[in-house]
Amino acid sequence: MVQILANRRIVLDPAPRRATPPPMEAVLFGHCPGRVRPGRLSQYARERLAQLGFAKEAEALPLAATQPGLDDTAEVSNPINDNSPLSSEQLFAARVQQLHHLPLAFASLADFTDCFPDADSAACAYTSQLAGASAWLPSAVEDFFRAGGRLLWVIVVGENEGQRGFLPRAGAVALSQPTSLRGFELLGLLTSAALVAVPDLERLQIPATLPDVPLVQLPNPEPLFLPCVGDHSDQPQERRSASDMLTAPQPLPFTLIARHLLTFLARWRTDMQLLLTAPLHFSDGLERPALDHAAVSAIGDADDTLLRHLQPLFPYLRDTRHSLSSATGLIAGAICASAAQTSPWASIAGQRLACNARPYPEQRPLEIAQLREEFNLGVIIPTAGGVVLDDERTPCTTFQLSAEIVRFVGWLRRQLSELGNDLVFSVDPHDPRPELALRHFFTRLHQAGALRGRTSEEAFSLEATQPGEGQVVFTILIAPAFPIDRITLTLVADRGQWSVANG
Repeated sequence: MVQILANRRIVLDPAPRRATPPPMEAVLFGHCPGRVRPGRLSQYARERLAQLGFAKEAEALPLAATQPGLDDTAEVSNPINDNSPLSSEQLFAARVQQLHHLPLAFASLADFTDCFPDADSAACAYTSQLAGASAWLPSAVEDFFRAGGRLLWVIVVGENEGQRGFLPRAGAVALSQPTSLRGFELLGLLTSAALVAVPDLERLQIPATLPDVPLVQLPNPEPLFLPCVGDHSDQPQERRSASDMLTAPQPLPFTLIARHLLTFLARWRTDMQLLLTAPLHFSDGLERPALDHAAVSAIGDADDTLLRHLQPLFPYLRDTRHSLSSATGLIAGAICASAAQTSPWASIAGQRLACNARPYPEQRPLEIAQLREEFNLGVIIPTAGGVVLDDERTPCTTFQLSAEIVRFVGWLRRQLSELGNDLVFSVDPHDPRPELALRHFFTRLHQAGALRGRTSEEAFSLEATQPGEGQVVFTILIAPAFPIDRITLTLVADRGQWSVANG
C-alpha cells in the first residue's frame, strides 16, 4: 500500500488527533515558591499563551531541548510589585522568567510539576500556625486532575504582592491590552473558562496565630528515673507559638475580598462562577476554629446580581500530615469531569469525591443543616474513601438559584456566543439561518434531557423582533429540567455584532 501511494506521489504525514476541548474549564490563582522552569512549558501552553495576546512572552520562553540550563533557573525575587524603579525590559524579563501573571494552560499534573518542581515543598513567605508554610495552589492543582479535570488554567501571583496581587485593580478594564492585565483581570481573556478559585488567597486570609483544635492529653506512666531539670509536660512541640511567627499581613475583611472579585465577574464575566471557602475564626464556645458567621452573614446582604456568581464552600481539607488546604480545586475538578462525562447541567452534590484528606473542622449533623439552610453553604462531609459535597448552593435569596443552574446559564451564554461568532456574516435581519441554528441547538438540548416537556414546543420558545434597522433580537424562553420555572435569554444581532444577555 505504501508503495502504491509513493508511486502516486502521495505522502503520509500522520499527526496525533487534537482532543476536543472540554465543555468546562477552570482557573486557579496562587503561589508557586521555589524553582521555576519556564523552558518546560508545553508547546500547547505556548500556543494558547500566544493566542491570548502574549506572543512576545511566548517567543521569549527558553526551549528546554535546545537551551539546556535555562529551564532550571534558581528561585529569584519578584520585582513586578516592588517600589524600586525598573525598566519595561526588566519587568518583561521577570515576568517571563517567573511566569507570573500569565495564563498558563495545563493538561496534566505532570506538566504543572515539571514547570514548578518545588511548589508543593518550598516554604512560603507567609506562615500561619494553622495553615502552615506551604502554598495551597499545588495541592489544588493535584486535586483538580485527580478528580477528573482535563484542562486547567493557572495564574501565578507573586508572594510579595500579598492579597492585593489577586484582586482586580480599581477601574480595571478586562478588554485592555493583555500584557497590562494582572491577577483576576486576566479572566477577561479566558472566555472558555467557567470556574475560578483562589486557594492561596484563602490561605493568606487565615490569621497567623489562629490556634488548632487542642490535642487530647493522654496520661503517661510515671518513669522510674527523671532528670533533675527539664520540662516533662506533654505540650505539643510541633506547634508554633505567636512569638515564632514572622511579621504577617493582617487578613483583609472577607466581605471586601468577595465584593471585589464578584463585582469584576458581574461586570466582565457574567458566565463564570467563583468557588470560595468561607473564613474561619476561633470560637470560644466550641474552643476550636469555626465558621465566621458574621463574615458570611455580611456577604449575604449583597446584591443578588453579585451573589449568583458565588458558590461558597465550607470547611477546609486536612490530610494525614495535618496539612491544611482548600477544597476548591477538588470541587472544580469534579464539576469539570461531570460536565464532560454526564452533562454541563448536572450537579455533583452527593457524589463521592476520592481524596486522602478529611474536612477540617468536621461539622456535626446539626451544624451541617444550619450551614446549608441558614448560610447557604455547600458543606463538605466525610465519607468512606473520600468526601461528599452535600448540596450546591449560592447565597441568592430572591430566586434561590442553585449553583448548577447558574453554571448551566453560564454554559448557555458561552454556547450562544460561539453560535453568534459562527453567524458573524449573517447581517441580513431576514436571513432564516440564525433562527434555524437556534432551534436546532435547543432541540438537541431537549433531546439530551436538559429541558423538560413532552415536545420541543413545551421545552423552549423563540421570538424574533426587529427593534431597528439592521437589528434582530431573539428572545429565548426555556424550561430547564431543574427546580426552577423558566429562564429567559436574549440573543441580539446589531449589524453583524452578536451578543447574549440574561432576560
